[in-house]
Amino acid sequence: MKEAAYKAMYPTVRPTWKELTYESFGRLHAKSKPQLQYNPLGPFSSQSDAVGKLHVSVSHDGEYIAATVIAENP
Repeated sequence: MKEAAYKAMYPTVRPTWKELTYESFGRLHAKSKPQLQYNPLGPFSSQSDAVGKLHVSVSHDGEYIAATVIAENP
């Protein structure tokens, strides 16, 4: 999933895996969608405005998982 996020955000920004956070609320919050947050670290913290909202879809079948990420323009 983080690889899909990198490809959606590149070349505007080059996020590291530590700067991306994925949250899935599962069955507890059936109306909530999964969320992907970009939190740039260090001197690049101003880059968070370079990317708009991130939309993520994750699916799995057995041992395989597929993820799609769409990055909005700010």
